[in-house]
Amino acid sequence: MLTDTGQQHAALGLPINPGQGKRPRKITMGLRDRAWWELRNKGAASLHQITSTHANGSEKAADMNLYKYLIALEMAGILVRHEKRIPAKQGRGRVQWRMKRDLGIKAPVWRQKEREIYDPNSGAVFPMTPVSTGEDES
Repeated sequence: MLTDTGQQHAALGLPINPGQGKRPRKITMGLRDRAWWELRNKGAASLHQITSTHANGSEKAADMNLYKYLIALEMAGILVRHEKRIPAKQGRGRVQWRMKRDLGIKAPVWRQKEREIYDPNSGAVFPMTPVSTGEDES
């Protein structure tokens, strides 16, 4: 399949070589994009692992932003909590999320007002439903 530049070269009778014209690539820029990349490549990760690896300090409330995104993905059935927590000095340990449904290379988009997750890879929409975390709520 030829790119637009390749088609223009073919129409003009010019040679078609690799690397001509713009490359159709997406540069991952946002923290959520980088978190999605981490989860797809590592299989499982905690909030602490993702923020310590991918947050650069310019994000406003990176840990809370990412936590809400992970919970939204969990509520849509895309992520699940790993059965085993990562040991921590205080508390019961750090929750790990793992991929239940790999949607593709582009990070899912959380539509907060509609309470849904949009998959830019397939165009599918996943409604968010409350999930039980297995923790006492009292």
